[in-house]
Amino acid sequence: MRPDIIPRVFKQKFEQLIMKDQVREACHMHLFQILDKKDKVVSAEQMNDFISAEIPDHHEDPVLYELTLSSVL
Repeated sequence: MRPDIIPRVFKQKFEQLIMKDQVREACHMHLFQILDKKDKVVSAEQMNDFISAEIPDHHEDPVLYELTLSSVL
């Protein structure tokens, strides 16, 4: 693997995604990097330990619930 090429390829791919999604209000990305081979994620369950999202409970916080539904979904 060529560590000097990885950032350049990443930047090119990201710029391509931005160009595709320019009509969207807030183009952004979520990046998850593995820095050591021993930390490699090998299952969906392991990934869920790092990354998760929940819709707020509509009874506990109705304003946040509506905001989330109208903004994200």
